[in-house]
Amino acid sequence: MEDIHKLASNKVEVLINNFGGFDFIICQNPCTYSSKGNLAADMDSHASLDFMLFHEFVRVLQRVRSTMGRN
Repeated sequence: MEDIHKLASNKVEVLINNFGGFDFIICQNPCTYSSKGNLAADMDSHASLDFMLFHEFVRVLQRVRSTMGRN
């Protein structure tokens, strides 16, 4: 999925029905680095977590768990 924000609950159910369920779900959080443009400085800085993206991942994970629990 390219954009988890666009992944509606009914689409999750369709994917589960099409594939027979999921063994695991992976979500990659795009890291936010400083805007200095210096890769060495970016490597030393801490990447920040996008909590809105994390919230969306939890939403999808809960939907998958509840849907697969019914099957």
